Amino acid sequence: MIDPEAERQRLEKQKQQVETAKKAVEAKLSNKDFVSKAKPEVVAQAREKLAQLQEQVETIRKHLFELDG
Repeated sequence: MIDPEAERQRLEKQKQQVETAKKAVEAKLSNKDFVSKAKPEVVAQAREKLAQLQEQVETIRKHLFELDG
């Protein structure tokens, strides 16, 4: 059996880590110098990473909602 409070704490910690990584990628992509000077494939990788991080945050939020439900 899963301890709901321990699971909530684990998910909150994971969410914070993912959101921190997401903010770093967002900052990189909002930097006009990075976007204009970096190779297109590097910019594309950063955008893909951002999309993956957004999905992870949504998944974690769903799990937290289910725990509260």
